[in-house]
Amino acid sequence: MKVPELKDSLCGLKLETGCKIIGFIYLITSFTMFITYARIEYDHYTLRMEVTEEYEKTMNLEMMKVLITIIDAIVGIITSTLLLIGAYKKKPFFLLPWIILRAIFTLRYISISLYKLIEKDVNIYDLGKVTVEVISIYLWLIVYSFYKHLKIQEDGIYA
Repeated sequence: MKVPELKDSLCGLKLETGCKIIGFIYLITSFTMFITYARIEYDHYTLRMEVTEEYEKTMNLEMMKVLITIIDAIVGIITSTLLLIGAYKKKPFFLLPWIILRAIFTLRYISISLYKLIEKDVNIYDLGKVTVEVISIYLWLIVYSFYKHLKIQEDGIYA
């Protein structure tokens, strides 16, 4: 199955401009997520001395989720930075990490949401995440289309 390619991006802007906007949005979001969840981890660490054993057992799973989110945020910061470098320097290779990891993250979120739907454990937060993931698929298509555009230009130059 062929992935559709777009001719323009957000509100009729050029793919390059849309790609830069997307890079900044994801960079800011990832950085904010990192700061927020790092603060949660810090608060948990400073309160660790005062918790009961039962509370500790229930919090271990929650803190594992927080650590995974922090790792996701760090990866997001790195890949968004590479995306911006690729967009500004018009180097398709730098767009690849963002394209690949965003596809993996999107599939992961959709899989989790589908699992919760099957298990009938869906809440309004999960429905909101699905909506965000549908939008992120469109944003992914913009970056992918820009990548393909740059690859065609690069191949044309070196061919």
